[in-house]
Amino acid sequence: MDATLYRSYRETHRVYADTRAIAHFSTCFRFEKTFPRMMLSNITPAAMDAYRQQWQTDLRHDASRHWDWEQIVADRNADPKQFQLALWNQRVGQPVATKDLHGLVIGRTSSAGYAVRIEYIEGYPAVGNPFQGHVFPIAEMALTYYGFLINAACMKIVNPLPGAVRYYRSRDFVPVDDRSDTSDLVKMLGEDHDEFGAENTATAYISPSRVR
Repeated sequence: MDATLYRSYRETHRVYADTRAIAHFSTCFRFEKTFPRMMLSNITPAAMDAYRQQWQTDLRHDASRHWDWEQIVADRNADPKQFQLALWNQRVGQPVATKDLHGLVIGRTSSAGYAVRIEYIEGYPAVGNPFQGHVFPIAEMALTYYGFLINAACMKIVNPLPGAVRYYRSRDFVPVDDRSDTSDLVKMLGEDHDEFGAENTATAYISPSRVR
């Protein structure tokens, strides 16, 4: 790869990584009263270590226990605009580095930046998971911030698990194709995102024009 192109590629990765970090921070801020020990990060090597060590296959949901997150992440590493999130909870009375992994989310952004997508989302339903029933709302808020920052128009859930479609529909996602029971689901992002306070948090850190 040409040196100039490589520097541009690295810079693009850095800018989008920073943008995801802002979305993660903003989401933690919004949930801090409900989940004061919640932490969000990219799906880092530390997250993959926790996935291997903490997630027992027989405790995962039947519909997603066959997912190989290491391969899922590897398949998307070359895409700088991908959305990813690892959901952690810090253990009580332990150092900040001592935390448990409770959820993973990943998806590509459409080539034109029109849609931010969730392709895989999984919460680990072990006893003591404080985020039971909240993994998707947390991911949705983070995706909303991220979409706001890159000027996306909508969120999309790709190939939703059949058992989750009714829940997603209850959160105002609608089928892309009403004629199909397996259609992707989409939800438009509001123009000003007042519901999420994005204009008061994310824009203080980065201009959307930087990541267009």
